Amino acid sequence: MSTLLRSGAVVLAFGLATGGAAAPRLLPAQSGPVAVLALPFAGTDAVSLIASAGGTIVRSGAYAAVAVGDGGPDFRAEVLRRGGLVLSPVAAFGCTPEGAGA
Repeated sequence: MSTLLRSGAVVLAFGLATGGAAAPRLLPAQSGPVAVLALPFAGTDAVSLIASAGGTIVRSGAYAAVAVGDGGPDFRAEVLRRGGLVLSPVAAFGCTPEGAGA
């Protein structure tokens, strides 16, 4: 399964599990920072994944698997090619030190 299809499957599964209410909030905007989720098979953490995809780290998360990054026009595609997921930064809020207790 391609990483793009895998990303879509994760968003779809989450949307079904939450009754569809949260799924639109997981989709990233056309431009700007995105949450990067490093999946276990990627063999790396989110910050390293952002850096290796040519992006800039905007914020690291409370967990190594989640960080927010931004980059050039190929950044999102590179994250996907390297085994990560690209989601809305809203998806990462619960994984930040500020959001973990909220």
